Amino acid sequence: MKRLSSHSIWIALGLLIVLGVWLYFDLKEPVREPDQNPRISEIAGIKPDDVSRVEISGDGTVVALAKAGGKWKIEEPFQAQADTETVGGAVSGLLDQTTDYVMEKPPTDLSKFGLTKPKKSVTLIGAGKRVVLQIGEQDPSKSSVYTRVADTGKVLLASSFALDGLIKKSPDEFRDKSVLSLRREDVERIRVVRSSGALTLTRTNGKWALSEPISVPADEFAADGICDALTGLKAEKFVAASGADEAKYGLAAPRISVSISAKGGAQYGLKIGKEAPGGSAFYAARAGSAEVVEIAKTTVETLGKPVGELRSKRMLDAQTDSVERLAAQSPKGRWEVRRSGSDWVFVSPNAGKKADPLDVDNVVLDATGSADRWVADEPSASGLARYGLTAPEVTVTVTLKGGAVKRLEIGKKTSSGDRYARGSDTGASVFTVGSYVYDQVQNQPKPLK
Repeated sequence: MKRLSSHSIWIALGLLIVLGVWLYFDLKEPVREPDQNPRISEIAGIKPDDVSRVEISGDGTVVALAKAGGKWKIEEPFQAQADTETVGGAVSGLLDQTTDYVMEKPPTDLSKFGLTKPKKSVTLIGAGKRVVLQIGEQDPSKSSVYTRVADTGKVLLASSFALDGLIKKSPDEFRDKSVLSLRREDVERIRVVRSSGALTLTRTNGKWALSEPISVPADEFAADGICDALTGLKAEKFVAASGADEAKYGLAAPRISVSISAKGGAQYGLKIGKEAPGGSAFYAARAGSAEVVEIAKTTVETLGKPVGELRSKRMLDAQTDSVERLAAQSPKGRWEVRRSGSDWVFVSPNAGKKADPLDVDNVVLDATGSADRWVADEPSASGLARYGLTAPEVTVTVTLKGGAVKRLEIGKKTSSGDRYARGSDTGASVFTVGSYVYDQVQNQPKPLK
């Protein structure tokens, strides 16, 4: 067998080194299929994250958007906060789009592409670069638009959909539509004044309470609904700039006024006026601002909820594992059980015997569940008698760890077959509960064998 000379070995080794270096640098670049077109950002020479200013001109109008501190603003044709996600998405949607076609050489005749006098131009500025994209006519398929990079003369086809995110939007469509810019977790107090009267919700240690027109715990779900409706409130439409005639929109004497106190002492306000044409929106303005917007009718409906829907309907606020003793007095007699370790034991009747824990837990769950409907606050003695609560038919007594005692009283039937009731955690207020609650709480738990 013929031996390789040392000279040949060194040549082969050198070729291997060159090949390895080439592969290293080549594989650092993204792998692109032969028929895959480049992104517009590659042809334009600017990346989406580098863009800090956008100017869209054409038809005698200019829209200027500028980014500072990660936030986009509208600078022309008016000054306003922009929706950062909308603007950023439009810029990325254009530059990250792969081109449908790139001409090998800049064409000498631009007229056939609508680029002699472009209808629109998009100027992208950032990272020391200024790139102007001139927008021409659609291609025959109507899915792409001839687009020219002004400084290089390159012509490409850009997706109509990608371009529309910038050139087809009105200035208002770039605006931040948040009416009240605050976070839901920062809200501490909400006061709503409406024709039916004022109500105030306060949040302490994460719990909502009504403090006006009555001091009672609030329904957490309903209170969160009002908080979310305000902190997430978006303008459906921008109607008039600052200096608008408030009386024209019913804002001089608003149908609803809202004041919000937030952490750190921040204050926010909202005025809601007349119903807008079409019946699906109302005119509104931030307190201290004459700029008028339209907001969804559903927000007005949420803020107009009666107090009865906003207050807690949980008449006994207690968790199952915090109950130490449970007693019920009803037409079926009286029974009482107490907790003993992990068991329930009868106090009476069947003293000392274990009670079925599932039966006991079912009574606790029904007694501490939410009422169906609010009826009245602080009724008179005659009112209590009318509801059958002067001498209740059923009384459930719950003793908690620490010694706190709470009671649920159930009275007469309503016309619909439910029962009037009141509890320790709803003061003198009267509610209704389902007839099944009346039946369940008076059923004595079964003794265990």
